[in-house]
Amino acid sequence: MVGLTGLLDNNRSVIAKSWDSADATLDMSSFGSVNNTEENTSANGWYATNHGKLILPSVAVDGDGSYNWGEASADGTIDLVNSMSVTLSGAGSGDLDVALLATDRSDVIGDDDMTFIGVWDVSTDATFSGAVLTMRYDDALAASLSIDEADLQLFHYTGGNWVDVSGSIDTTNNWITSSSVGSFSQFAVGIPEPATLAVLLIGGCLSLLGRHRNRKS
Repeated sequence: MVGLTGLLDNNRSVIAKSWDSADATLDMSSFGSVNNTEENTSANGWYATNHGKLILPSVAVDGDGSYNWGEASADGTIDLVNSMSVTLSGAGSGDLDVALLATDRSDVIGDDDMTFIGVWDVSTDATFSGAVLTMRYDDALAASLSIDEADLQLFHYTGGNWVDVSGSIDTTNNWITSSSVGSFSQFAVGIPEPATLAVLLIGGCLSLLGRHRNRKS
């Protein structure tokens, strides 16, 4: 843990990384809160690379509403790379905790059929009935991997599987928003590998063919 207190003001970039192949954590949870006084128009934000993990201060939850992680609490437009907004319904009181994980960490639930550009581990001790998450994804990383932003999906690890919970994507502001989810764990922004996508498409075609045959019989 860094051990510093007060306000963490990030107008550039904070990077959590390991200097070797072992997992490492940059724990900045001792700060009281996060702020940013400059709107990000480039690549400023939060990063976890090379087995790194970034922990920021807990976000206090007090009932229904939208809560920012990695942005000033009153900022209605998240723009720092890898920041997040969580809108809760049916919520009680408690803390919202988020860790940004490098995709190559040992505690990231891997899937050889997926390519991830961002992974977040989300938890809360507040009760809630539904949540909608919006991530400010890393558009520069997507471009470096030749990923079309319009193809990005938001996945939730639940029930032992990565499940597509994509709701909408805004490629102008680089936001991807989930459908409503009822639990927290790891979330990831990425795309299925081409082979997996082909299987999904084949499965969908077979399903449509089956329905077509049923209508004819």
